[in-house]
Amino acid sequence: MNQARNPSGTSGTRRLAAVLSADIVDYADLMRVDDVSTTQNGRRSRSEIVEPAATEFLGRLVKHTGDGFLVEFSSAADAVRCAIAIQTRQAEFNQGLTQNQQLSYRLGVNLGDILADAEDIYGDGVNIAARIRALASANDVLLSAAVYDQVRSNSSFQLENYGDHQLKNIARPVTVWRIVTDAARPAPDATSPSSPPEVADDRPSIAVLPFENMSGDTDQEYFADGISEDLITDLSKISGLHVIARNSVFTFKGRAVNVPDVARDLGVAWVMEGSVRKSGNRVRVTAQLIDGSTGGHLWAERYDRNLDDIFAVQDEITAEIVKALKIKLSQADQERVAKRMRSDVETYDLYLKAREKLFSGAREEVHEAIALLDQILEADPNFTSALAGRGMAMMALYTNQWTDDPNAALKEAVRCAEAAMVQDDQEPAALLSMGIICMMQCRYDEAKKHGHKLLELLPNKTEGFVLLGNVALSCGHPDEAIRHLEAGRSVDPMGADITLHILGQAQYMAGDLPKAEKSMLQRIELNPHTDSSRLYLASIYGHQERFEEAREMWASIFEVNPGYSLKDRVAGWPFQEDTFPRQIIAGLEKAGIDHQITFE
Repeated sequence: MNQARNPSGTSGTRRLAAVLSADIVDYADLMRVDDVSTTQNGRRSRSEIVEPAATEFLGRLVKHTGDGFLVEFSSAADAVRCAIAIQTRQAEFNQGLTQNQQLSYRLGVNLGDILADAEDIYGDGVNIAARIRALASANDVLLSAAVYDQVRSNSSFQLENYGDHQLKNIARPVTVWRIVTDAARPAPDATSPSSPPEVADDRPSIAVLPFENMSGDTDQEYFADGISEDLITDLSKISGLHVIARNSVFTFKGRAVNVPDVARDLGVAWVMEGSVRKSGNRVRVTAQLIDGSTGGHLWAERYDRNLDDIFAVQDEITAEIVKALKIKLSQADQERVAKRMRSDVETYDLYLKAREKLFSGAREEVHEAIALLDQILEADPNFTSALAGRGMAMMALYTNQWTDDPNAALKEAVRCAEAAMVQDDQEPAALLSMGIICMMQCRYDEAKKHGHKLLELLPNKTEGFVLLGNVALSCGHPDEAIRHLEAGRSVDPMGADITLHILGQAQYMAGDLPKAEKSMLQRIELNPHTDSSRLYLASIYGHQERFEEAREMWASIFEVNPGYSLKDRVAGWPFQEDTFPRQIIAGLEKAGIDHQITFE
């Protein structure tokens, strides 16, 4: 066996191994419906099914992920037997559970070269297993051709050809095989045992890529981005559709993409592309719905309209997607979709500019966003989204100390959030703004209520999951926080930077410093302006006795925010107990950093 270095830089062992990759189907939706039962049943499944099966079939359980696991075997046959056992036993486990409580795994098995250390495994052998798993349906076991060659003569199960698939970063197509077992049939619902079994959630899934700005003016990027964001929001209101969040799809902005690759990366069946050309009072919007597996077009349309008709164009595109994918809208879906922001086009244009600046997360742009939102509210005091957005911007000034008077900013954030809720307590932006305010004021139960309402209104967006994760973290429950955040990442697989930061906090609180470090570094890569993630890294490095790195990271805080005050920042932390803040400060102390913080 050869010694090599893994992606984290430490030495590892290279060897041939069979890899079993697994995840729970529609984990985010299960958490949204009943996070307590989902968590309890997930733990039972791990301890009663997964871990015993891995041991029984001579596998090494490498790790549990938020919604799955990874097992290494020296034998492909053992890996396949383990996979079949897990699916069979999980089907039995699901007997007696309601449909919303049942857990369905999808499994992928590959035989290939891996790089292993004491904590993890890496390499194409692992990646192919994960990408094959992503092709599976609920209760399926899919095999690569390399595994098929090892087990094809086994008469205890049937195999069917699942086709050739081009996997990301794999040069040649991979032939995939499916094991035919009774476990592929879903368990009956315990609440109606005589009724025919319902299939696992098979909602159509879609990613709306950033619409291309064809106006010939880079200053119009915000408008094309705004159209994309609004379409994502409209489609996210539909419970029968799985929609990938903005942060993930916008990682493809400005890139020439291959639609099947995008579909595989994001785990969706359909991709929507489009363009916007804005000139004077005219706008041209093109949109096309593309099959993620073939790249073929299911629907395409061009809209040449007056700018005043832009809302109607968005409504028509949403309706066409629903029609093309044969989605049946519930009454609640229809009411949510019909409810959209209405304003004159000039005010809407200002709002798109302000929203784009808020998304940037940069100090100067947040101040510019506030100025734009003030213009909007002067013209239309009842523009609820703008009022809620102003509250969010003021909260950013407060938490990041981007103002000479943070307390005044907090007071104004509260005023805006409360006023937005009075105007429309069903407006997602108002709920999010008020939820964050409640959390910052340690009104945890109210904050959770707003988080759950957000998930009810926008089941396909991450804001509710992130808010609930943040509240759980503030209350000292890192495992619960991680579950919410991982559920949010299922609709936002590329991850918003704030999600990574809160996830890193939760991992730190749970005692997993290596994972916390990784999350914080990823957050800094996405948002170089952050000082908060740098603080946590400095503390982590202190606990790891990497003192020079800790001091360098501490110094970098003042490079991105010269006015940074740790004392003011700690005073604003919403933690219910001071145990975690003490842990953070202790890491700084170990590195000899003068923090000037005392606890009573």
